Amino acid sequence: MTKIHRPFDTRAMVVFLQAARDGSFTTAGERLGLTPSAVSKIIARLETELGAQLLHRTPRSVTLTPQGTRFFDEADRLAVSIERARNAVTDRSTMPREKLRVTVPINFGRAVVAPYLALFLERHPELDIEYLLTNAQTDPIEQHIDVALWIDGGAWIDSRLVIENVTTSGTVLCAAPSYLEKFGTPRTIADLEEHRTLAAVDEQTGHVWPWYFEHAGNKIPFFPRNGFHSNGIEVLAGMAMQGSGIVYLPDYIAAEPVRQGKLRVVLPKFRLVPSDVRILYPRSHAAKPGVMAFVRLLSEIIKAR
Repeated sequence: MTKIHRPFDTRAMVVFLQAARDGSFTTAGERLGLTPSAVSKIIARLETELGAQLLHRTPRSVTLTPQGTRFFDEADRLAVSIERARNAVTDRSTMPREKLRVTVPINFGRAVVAPYLALFLERHPELDIEYLLTNAQTDPIEQHIDVALWIDGGAWIDSRLVIENVTTSGTVLCAAPSYLEKFGTPRTIADLEEHRTLAAVDEQTGHVWPWYFEHAGNKIPFFPRNGFHSNGIEVLAGMAMQGSGIVYLPDYIAAEPVRQGKLRVVLPKFRLVPSDVRILYPRSHAAKPGVMAFVRLLSEIIKAR
């Protein structure tokens, strides 16, 4: 006898995808307008229906099981297909337009986020987006920002905002082989005092950003003084590749030049303190579809790296 399956619950799939992305039933519930208990029950029923555990649960977070990872990949593709099918028969021109004001750090916004924007606009033609590249970390509410991405913005507590700590961003010290051959390779942090440094400037204060190392459980600051300073990471990276000095770069900028041999990692035994990556948006905007769609975009881009 042929077994008859009940229709698949796509709503449960959407709840599962959101909980997996957020790593939290509470955060997923806030996005979907559900209580954490409701999210948990929906996913538990889905697991029962599939006969597989999809998520590991702890008091602080939820993570994908191996079976959950496989289901996530397929479910995510299915969700995109469903959205495309819906868009194919929906007249978006009749939907109310939503204006979205977004701020992203300059170099991260250019190198990491920008390549995804065309597809995002294709999926959300009802949105009018103002995409601002800035390293300034001002109050999103005072500046009328709908979504802000901050990298290493320090502690910020504000009950008016939802603040999501998404991940950390690593950094490395690099220099061109030509520079190291000419001026030698530093062996200690103190050796950096004898080298030309290419350092980033805080555009709000005009001060040079210090470099923070972790070594033997201690946090060691180094204040670059000799060389060249700029608020453009891409400028600093380009000068480093031309042999102008030692530079402090985010992983997402340094990875390719290091792979190609244009830059070499300096002081690899001294771990640099990673930067926190946070997404902020006003609590009053959490129900706006465009805001939540862009928050999901940023979360997925960052977690995929």
